[in-house]
Amino acid sequence: GQDGRVTDPGPIVEFLDKTGDGPHDYEAWCSEFVCWAYKASGYPLETSSGGWMIGGSSSLRAWFEARDRWVSHTSADWNTFVPATGDYIRYDYNNGAGGHSAIVRDVSADEDTLYTVEGNCGNKVRTYAKTQWRDFSVREIDGFGRMSGFVATVW
Repeated sequence: GQDGRVTDPGPIVEFLDKTGDGPHDYEAWCSEFVCWAYKASGYPLETSSGGWMIGGSSSLRAWFEARDRWVSHTSADWNTFVPATGDYIRYDYNNGAGGHSAIVRDVSADEDTLYTVEGNCGNKVRTYAKTQWRDFSVREIDGFGRMSGFVATVW
């Protein structure tokens, strides 16, 4: 729950749709990974139906926007905003035609490098270091969903 207790939502594959007969044939699962990680760390994203799984990066963005917790790359405060550990990241590929979800692991002291944890990258969970993250033309970061109080206990 919201008190920070770690909970076990079970294997992430239990929340994914199969797309084929192969052992790794599942839907794109980057957004499901984000929701799963929040749930596993005790900070589920609560939906109006009482669930915690929100599929799709556009739907996750809308969830944060509806709660006034979204910082867009077009916001006036984009150049001064510093994401925190556990914040949600949405990438916007092809002018909204595609997106990707991730979680902030850390930001360097000089604020130039963003460290992320991302699911569905080569069908794995991976960490990345991204320089020039504020430059949309380089990183295509659409914005961040603020998750104040989130404690990353999964990774």
